[in-house]
Amino acid sequence: MKAWLWPFIGGLKLFICILVVVLFSIPSLVSYIIFYDTVIPHAVVQYPVYFNYTTGCEYPYAKVNLDHFSIDPRLPGTSILQLSIPRSQRNRNVGNFMVSVDFHGRTEQTTLKSVSRTVLFPYYSTIHEYMKLVLCFPFYLTGILDERETVSVKLLESEMFGNHRSAINTLSSRFYVADTPKSASIRIFSKDIEFYEVTLAFASKLHGMRWFMYTHKVTAFFVFTALFYFTGISTTFITYLIISTTSKSRNRVAQ
Repeated sequence: MKAWLWPFIGGLKLFICILVVVLFSIPSLVSYIIFYDTVIPHAVVQYPVYFNYTTGCEYPYAKVNLDHFSIDPRLPGTSILQLSIPRSQRNRNVGNFMVSVDFHGRTEQTTLKSVSRTVLFPYYSTIHEYMKLVLCFPFYLTGILDERETVSVKLLESEMFGNHRSAINTLSSRFYVADTPKSASIRIFSKDIEFYEVTLAFASKLHGMRWFMYTHKVTAFFVFTALFYFTGISTTFITYLIISTTSKSRNRVAQ
């Protein structure tokens, strides 16, 4: 073989290797995306809450439409009411108060779950408040920090809303089942509370492989993509050996 052909043959082999890597990498990436979308639900869904303070309401009341409720009903979940409150003297004097939440189905007459919780804002001593004011004064002055605090009220823990799995889809609409909540009614039994904003949040509790894939996204991406990649190569190689062996056997029989 002529010497000038060696670089050409080497380049051709390199091109074939790169082509094989690319051809098997694309299906591996697509397989991982589909696998992740199927296995991992939306971990956290948040809805803003807007309370009604009109004169006809005895206590602040809000109705939240839970559109696109995408928490997987097959997994236990947690529901949290988050209140962003100013660190005011009025809030310090509120004391204990009740929060009531009703989760409704397709109509408000259908109540899936009702929850009532007692809430008490955290207490901070006067010395603590003055020390924090002195230390954080430059940040308050520049607007980097403000005097607010977020209080989380845990409503449901390890609860499963959905029992029917017939309408579970992926990639388009996620886990819309018959008995997932469609709306929520929230009451705060105190008119003295001051708050900036309130959020109703739902979070799935992930365990095992789901927890690993969600909390270690980069590591899981490389691990499962490599697994799909080598599975594809191994399957192709085994298929090639079977076809090659079968064709050789037929040729021998024909001879």
